Amino acid sequence: MYGTYPYTATRAKAMKSLLLKKEDYEKLKKMGVSETARFLGEGQYKRQVEYMAKYHKGVRMVNLALNENLSFMINKLLMISSKEARELIKLYSGKWVISNIKVVLRAKINNLDKKELDEIVPIEPTTREFCLKLFSTDNPSKMVRKTIHINSESFEKFYKEGDLKSLENLLDVTYYSSIFGASKKFPGMLGTFFQNLIILLNIKNILKLTASGIDKKMLKDFIIGTEISLLRDTMKANSTDDMIDVLKGSRYAILTKDAEKDITKLENNIEKFLYEYSFRLLHKKPISIFPIFGYLLAKEAEIRNLRLIFNAKSLGLKEDFIDRNLITN
Repeated sequence: MYGTYPYTATRAKAMKSLLLKKEDYEKLKKMGVSETARFLGEGQYKRQVEYMAKYHKGVRMVNLALNENLSFMINKLLMISSKEARELIKLYSGKWVISNIKVVLRAKINNLDKKELDEIVPIEPTTREFCLKLFSTDNPSKMVRKTIHINSESFEKFYKEGDLKSLENLLDVTYYSSIFGASKKFPGMLGTFFQNLIILLNIKNILKLTASGIDKKMLKDFIIGTEISLLRDTMKANSTDDMIDVLKGSRYAILTKDAEKDITKLENNIEKFLYEYSFRLLHKKPISIFPIFGYLLAKEAEIRNLRLIFNAKSLGLKEDFIDRNLITN
């Protein structure tokens, strides 16, 4: 069972009050690049923007500041939480741990500059220092094994072969498995929350793999939770159009809105679904884990929105591009 966490839930709600509102995004859309950066440097992102501005400029500075702010908020929640709540938050935030390791391995295998590590969101235990050390070591397997429970034999084999796709799949499946296990372990709404995460993560993965023309026999190796009927059905789809038809007949039909005209809408709709879901969670059982998860989802959406706005402006993209991809409630 899971309990109540009055202190952490109350702090999460207070942190939620600092999130940007719809009217803030309307103002940001009208600003220039320098004005947008100044706006970020005057609010809740002030500390990270000021620090990064000492060493970087422009898009790189803003993206690094956004990543640092997200990690600061997550690490803060981990620090103030009780042991039980901390384990649940770590379970969710593990996706950034996996993502950080993938960023480092991608840079190593492709012989890229360590500047590529700008993408990491430094969440414990994959701090920036850890990622830099992992980048420079000749034996990453040992460090990764200390961080996550992973099949070391498979990891070492794929790394020696430079098989990045299989390495990333191994890491994803490791994370998906932990989420899928939680969806079966916890009762009621908490189990439903984790099941929603595993289904949506898998749908995004199936979409990308189906579009890439992957062999159907291989697809099952990339998916966790195949006992969930919706995932079984989406895996059978022979095309993205077939996949949309499957989703239309499910409780996730809303994800298919406008996707027939533009398949990229499907992934954007998944992000919107999670964002709207976050606001429902914020009002569920006030002192439970749900307001905490609700805040994490909403914060992630805010970072995504700010990155979208700033990068779009820097590239000179029109405002309607921002409107099509912005996630607000």
